[in-house]
Amino acid sequence: MISVLNHQLQSSGNKLSVFFLLFVFCMVSCGGTKEVVRTSSRTKSTTKTRTNKRNRGAVKVDTVKWKNAERLKRSSNSKKVEEVSKSDAAPELKDRYNVTIFLPLDTKSATGSDLTDMGTRATRYLNYYAGVKLGLDKLEQEGVSLNVNIEEADKGNISSRLRGRSARNADVIIGPQKTSDLVTTAAYGNKNEITVVSPWKTTSDIEDNDSYLQLLPSLFDHYYKMTENASRNFDADQIYLIGRKGNNTDIKRFKYFQKYNREINGTNADPLLEFLVEEDSLLNGETAYDDIFHMDKTTVVIFPNYRSSDEKFLYNGLRRLNVEKGMRHVIAYTMPLAMDSDIITFEQYRNLNMRVVRSHYVDPTDIRVKDFKRQYFYTYNALPTEEAFEGYDMIRFIGKSLQKYGSDFQFYVSNDDDGYLQTAFDIEKVPSKKRPARGSEIEPISYFKNVHLEILEFKNNKFYRTK
Repeated sequence: MISVLNHQLQSSGNKLSVFFLLFVFCMVSCGGTKEVVRTSSRTKSTTKTRTNKRNRGAVKVDTVKWKNAERLKRSSNSKKVEEVSKSDAAPELKDRYNVTIFLPLDTKSATGSDLTDMGTRATRYLNYYAGVKLGLDKLEQEGVSLNVNIEEADKGNISSRLRGRSARNADVIIGPQKTSDLVTTAAYGNKNEITVVSPWKTTSDIEDNDSYLQLLPSLFDHYYKMTENASRNFDADQIYLIGRKGNNTDIKRFKYFQKYNREINGTNADPLLEFLVEEDSLLNGETAYDDIFHMDKTTVVIFPNYRSSDEKFLYNGLRRLNVEKGMRHVIAYTMPLAMDSDIITFEQYRNLNMRVVRSHYVDPTDIRVKDFKRQYFYTYNALPTEEAFEGYDMIRFIGKSLQKYGSDFQFYVSNDDDGYLQTAFDIEKVPSKKRPARGSEIEPISYFKNVHLEILEFKNNKFYRTK
């Protein structure tokens, strides 16, 4: 059963866009509820009671929201869930699961222009919602049985919303997006043993909560992935970390890369090279990068910048690098900012053989992506946005995990890349800073997170996933 809120959206002059947005809501809300029934030969529990997991084996714009990013340290002790869950009992399964989604639609305060501009917060999450709807249709075809309730996250106080029937009866709560509300919801889930999934935010404000699953890799997971890929393909004396002279934030970021280099390649590994550029020289100097370029081998540069406020520096740094390198071979590693930017050009992608670390990527040549686009256009008379793909993959991951592992699926699921359109899910547990209880060998868990990241390499005028 899927229950949805019934809203009346404000009208505007753009009939096609408003028709699309109204259609998304009306087609699912006017009919009330929808039964999603699955038959199964397996014997399952149909009660809400759950095994006490704490007694088990511990088993352009900034599109990525990294809350308190500089405090979100990547734990070098992170382990795959499967490594610590071998002694767990079999998962407790049910015939049907209750899922509540706190979606940040905010349709009441959105103006007509907000609803016709496809770049606004309102339309981004409506596209996300549209993707979720198609994902639920796919889950129904696959025999997954869910009762899904969509709640408008920005409507009312979150504490009072959590006292409602939808949250009380939930097996999984997805969202909300606002950090303070997410922290409150995660605490509620921890107290009541309800799994809380965050698909939109990372935060360092949630700890010692094994009911919490973060689907976005952290900033430092991105740094680790860049270091791993670069150091395993090139020698340390080929790799330069690029920052700005006098910028303490850039200098601080270098320390994380050096730390991860030692973790990956051993404590005696040669350090990565560091180069601090005079920012003014990128525009006015005769040269900015001096003699960092190798004549007989590839020069690798890493730009750790991820904030939208760094976009201008990143553009100027890449532009000047492209000029000064001449005919020498250069590979530039960047954060997702480089792909999200409106000013960084295909010439820079191509000439600098750019490699971007990213948690998601829609391959337009994938037959499944083509099928989804056709289905989306047939359903909504519009082309899917990036958010639509994200919503589709997120709800399918949750639904499939519930069917296979039950309400505490985060303790069991590990690497899942089965049939998703723009990402995969590689779930790891983050160890707690607390010591195990006296007499216990169970390592406490702080929370669970998805660490799936890919290196996208630009060649032949498009980005490809590296093998």
